[in-house]
Amino acid sequence: MNNFIRILINNFLKLIPINNFFPSIFKILSLIIKLDLATGDLGII
Repeated sequence: MNNFIRILINNFLKLIPINNFFPSIFKILSLIIKLDLATGDLGII
């Protein structure tokens, strides 16, 4: 599961323009945190 998410994020990062890099990172992190809190099975937090 964690490998799948990591691959998904890596592929997504390739599509992001460099000027949007950091805002996108924060959006992705907040999304992952929300998912982790909702499901509790990702093991990130």
